[in-house]
Amino acid sequence: MESRGLITICVLLVSASLIEGMAAPHRGRRCLCSQSTTNLNIKTVSKMEIFPVSSTCEKIEVVVTIKKSKKTICISPNIKLVNEVISGNTRNVKNVKILNHLKK
Repeated sequence: MESRGLITICVLLVSASLIEGMAAPHRGRRCLCSQSTTNLNIKTVSKMEIFPVSSTCEKIEVVVTIKKSKKTICISPNIKLVNEVISGNTRNVKNVKILNHLKK
């Protein structure tokens, strides 16, 4: 009877370790941006948020808020202006609130 209980515990431990090591099925699907644009008129932007790679999204995301409509738009993190902001140069975005969530 003791060996049966020991076997059951071993099977449960092996199963738990296999389940823990499996990749999450939603990984990469919970990003804020499904599409992004490279067109950006900085004069229409009130806020820019830069989000790092995370456990739920495998890419850096940049979300801007438009002044008049308050809509949010995703822009490519590869455009020159975003790269300048990430590197700390905010000279060209003086009237824009920058929220850089990247770890420094």
